[in-house]
Amino acid sequence: TATNLETELISNIEISKTYTPGSITVSGQKLLNICRNSSELSDIKISLNKEKIHISLENSNYILNTLPAENFPNHNNFDHVSEFFISSDILKKMIEKTHFSMGKQDVRYYLNGMLLEKNKTSLYTVATDGYRLGIAKTPLKKDVVIFSAIIPRKGIIELHKLLNIEPQLIHVLIGKNNIKIYIEKLIFTVQLIEGEYPDYKSILSRKKQHPIILNNK
Repeated sequence: TATNLETELISNIEISKTYTPGSITVSGQKLLNICRNSSELSDIKISLNKEKIHISLENSNYILNTLPAENFPNHNNFDHVSEFFISSDILKKMIEKTHFSMGKQDVRYYLNGMLLEKNKTSLYTVATDGYRLGIAKTPLKKDVVIFSAIIPRKGIIELHKLLNIEPQLIHVLIGKNNIKIYIEKLIFTVQLIEGEYPDYKSILSRKKQHPIILNNK
């Protein structure tokens, strides 16, 4: 598990050999650097001794300081108000069609993200910086509880990276303050932006008096 308080990512892997259950907090950057310096198929042995992590791989040994796992922040108390399943490639395309309109460091903090909204029959992604407006939608089952959530810009960028996978169903849960997404063996949680998103529907309802046809190539 890794978190910067705004986003949290949990990864699960299978361990082939016997192990002793436990948990501890260690520097993610140092652990990543150790793994990067090893060959892809090398075995890594990790043990905890006197509150220090001992790592052995190939011809190298490392010792890292630790912190108590009890002090590590998490989103274990997550309660969802709505949930749905969607194909990863559909959500990825919806993000790609609208992300360019997100605000950057706007004083109107609710514009520094993307709106994910469910109405009676459709799921919408909406982004605007006050000058541009991007909207994408896809059908969604009627029995999905209606919701409206603003995902911060950094969360959208990281989510888009995680969706760069073979098309598959992903599970999305909407909470009051967070959104949790199950992607393969990953659990991605993002803290939502508080506030009310601009009424983009009023723009769509306006009568189009002078339509323009453009070549999309």
